[in-house]
Amino acid sequence: MGIGNVDGGTGNVLPAPPPGTLNDVPVVQSETNDIQADGTIRLMMRDETRNLNGQAMGTYEFMTSDFFKIEGIADGTGRPIHFTTEHRGHELYYHVTLHEPVPNGQNLVLNYEGKATTLVKPAGQPNVFTYHFVHSPNQPCTVRRAEVHRLPPGAELLEKSPADMTETRREGCAR
Repeated sequence: MGIGNVDGGTGNVLPAPPPGTLNDVPVVQSETNDIQADGTIRLMMRDETRNLNGQAMGTYEFMTSDFFKIEGIADGTGRPIHFTTEHRGHELYYHVTLHEPVPNGQNLVLNYEGKATTLVKPAGQPNVFTYHFVHSPNQPCTVRRAEVHRLPPGAELLEKSPADMTETRREGCAR
């Protein structure tokens, strides 16, 4: 699991903030990526974004690269939320209609589910694959982001970068 702040302007990972200071971070993301045996990734992400627009927010828009396909969005209580998607070039633009407006200064909490393709690639040896992705949260502010990557049953983690990235084994699988 990699954890820290990702600077929205540069994508550089910054040290994690001291405990109890998350209220000072306008965007907090927590993502779990379950890597499948076929190389696709099932993803679940919780996104908490503070509304700093100066007014109540009734809709929300974001974009992803088109190898990420969001299949469902729910609010912080788990209620499904209606959204539409627009494909432009290599990007998907999501337009979300919220159940209730989020007051200025309050957090919008969304839970996403979907899949990613083309990130896990053969490494040139039988049954050896690589995963590489430089994440840019596309936010004009600092983002606190935690990611968990879970390998499929029987897979073994051969290398990670940075070398001191936390690795957890559960039921014989590396995460």
